[in-house]
Amino acid sequence: MEASATLEAVPEQDSPQADVKQIEAVRGEVVSDGPATKVLMWHGVDLVLPVELGAAFMFDVFEAQLGDETAMLRGIYQTVGKEQWAKARKVAVEEHLPADEFHKLVGLILGEYGLGVGEPSASSDSAGDAGV
Repeated sequence: MEASATLEAVPEQDSPQADVKQIEAVRGEVVSDGPATKVLMWHGVDLVLPVELGAAFMFDVFEAQLGDETAMLRGIYQTVGKEQWAKARKVAVEEHLPADEFHKLVGLILGEYGLGVGEPSASSDSAGDAGV
């Protein structure tokens, strides 16, 4: 809903209470702008990631612990999204990046959430790892 449509729904009165309702309506439009995100830069590509991992990712972590070798990559792929994954892949092809760069990308993505790739996270004091 556009802010103008919201403001039209608020009755116009010459009282301070009407002004407060209009301010609240406009504030509501700004707040409901979508989920919070953060941006990770990799070889000139901006990858927009959710601020927090979803529950589905945790299912992938659990499945990886049970032996599903593709579960973690599936979780990362779904977190990054198909279009962004394709952009990163295109850069890897165009720049003839070595395979180690893929490993670094996965590490950067997991690092955004305090997880590591087969080693303890640098942002964590615990002795455990993400199990990746």
